[in-house]
Amino acid sequence: VQPEFIHEGNKWCCLIPGDAPNIKSAKFPTIKAIDGTKEEGEFGYDQSSEAQEMMKAEGQFDLAYFTHISIPFSSSSSMKGAYICLWDFTSPPSHLIITLTSSKGEKTSKKYEFPEFRGDRWYFLPVDLPDVVLCEITGKGRWRESFEIHSLVFISRDETPEEITSREAREKLWSEAPIVKSEFVKEGWRDSIPIPRDDPKLVDPSFSMVKCKDDSVSKESEYYDQSSDAQKMLKGEDDVDLSHLSIPFPSPSPMKGAYICVNKNDSSPSLLFTFTDCDGKKTFKKYEFTRPEYYLEWDFLPIDLDNVVLCEIEGKGRWRWEQKNSRYFYIYSLVFTMPEETIAAERLSLLPWKYLTPVSVPSSSSKTPTSTLSLPSKPVKEAVKEEEEEEEIVIKGNDKFCVGGSVSAFAKRWCADGKYVSVDDTADDSEPSDSDSDSDSSSSSGSGSESADVDTAVPDFDAMTLNPVKVCSLCVGMIECLDDVFTAKPKLVHRDVKPDNFLVRVDPDSKKCTVVLADLGFVQIQDSVSSSRSS
Repeated sequence: VQPEFIHEGNKWCCLIPGDAPNIKSAKFPTIKAIDGTKEEGEFGYDQSSEAQEMMKAEGQFDLAYFTHISIPFSSSSSMKGAYICLWDFTSPPSHLIITLTSSKGEKTSKKYEFPEFRGDRWYFLPVDLPDVVLCEITGKGRWRESFEIHSLVFISRDETPEEITSREAREKLWSEAPIVKSEFVKEGWRDSIPIPRDDPKLVDPSFSMVKCKDDSVSKESEYYDQSSDAQKMLKGEDDVDLSHLSIPFPSPSPMKGAYICVNKNDSSPSLLFTFTDCDGKKTFKKYEFTRPEYYLEWDFLPIDLDNVVLCEIEGKGRWRWEQKNSRYFYIYSLVFTMPEETIAAERLSLLPWKYLTPVSVPSSSSKTPTSTLSLPSKPVKEAVKEEEEEEEIVIKGNDKFCVGGSVSAFAKRWCADGKYVSVDDTADDSEPSDSDSDSDSSSSSGSGSESADVDTAVPDFDAMTLNPVKVCSLCVGMIECLDDVFTAKPKLVHRDVKPDNFLVRVDPDSKKCTVVLADLGFVQIQDSVSSSRSS
């Protein structure tokens, strides 16, 4: 049978991941392999452990030679074929004879002949048998009696249409994702980060939730889950070899960029970053690197995104041995940064501090007067109302200013399937009841009912999707609003905190949701000296 050439590349360049569902894994501990050119009992005769590493693609540079390999499967399996990686530098087989035994004891033998080649190559060996329990391999090397195999991967079935669609979609994404050039910062090891790790501009992920895998090996391999190494990498304590990295952030974070430490040999010439915001919107950025002149160097990756809650990273290719088809890459260190204006400053800018006027109030007789804030003579609620009337903006459930309405109304506008349902404005400012919400939901889904008060300029948010990330983002926003009010100087006591008094702003373009605290009619100022309250 003529083997099919796939592409150049070593054992890390297998066409499909090691954890793909159509891969058939042998029961590795029972593999038997020998080098018949040596005497039994002589060192190097029993090559079973090396064959196990070969099947898991875990072997490094220790060479193993075989004259016979016996690979039993834990159960009967269909077999479409096998991917095999060979290297011309050692002793690649000039031919292999693969004998497959069925559960009924029937044997089928196939002979594969390989042409001379240079470098590393992947071939596909067609088999197409429905029932296989044992695979035995014999052959002859090109330069010696024994032969060497770098990696062997059995395929139990063809790709499903869904798997083909998913693979083609990833390939299309890699080709169409916008390219962003990385910026060289300096030469240096991972502990020479360009920015101190205690700098407030850093954005640290929740390390305990980081997920990292190396799918060059099967899920059963101890090397598959690289999460603990990824956590160390993000702390600057270790490097990591991976195929996919998932980094969640504990709260929506503005992201200016990231510093990354890359290696001259093991790092990839390109990385694909997928950023997800609190609304579930994904942004793709493909960063390309020039091979470092130094062994290790730091580069800066521009990002400039808001409300990032998840970052996923994939790689393609390695500089070592020009592994253009490898999906596996090294990261020596990765540090995210936020803009100069922090999240706290952004939240403070959303609160109505313009209605508070600075005055000098002596905090005690023994201290000098300090600059603080006090409420103006006119109640805040009236001042807000007057300004909004001047700007013709009314804070209701669906308008230009807070199209999300209150948090309680915002939550009522989601159908059981998780899709947002627009609610028409009502004549008054009251929150819709459950029955109102049900009727509004039905009208928005095509019942034909219309309201004369609907503002046609309001964007339609039916496409928004409710997800746990959005819910957490709203809760975090509510907590931060309370924190900003309670830590104000002087301390403010709202006295009417409830879901109806938290409003949701939705940006018409980005659909970013922001929570603000309203209805300050019952606010009191807490005097830190006398513990008294004033309206």
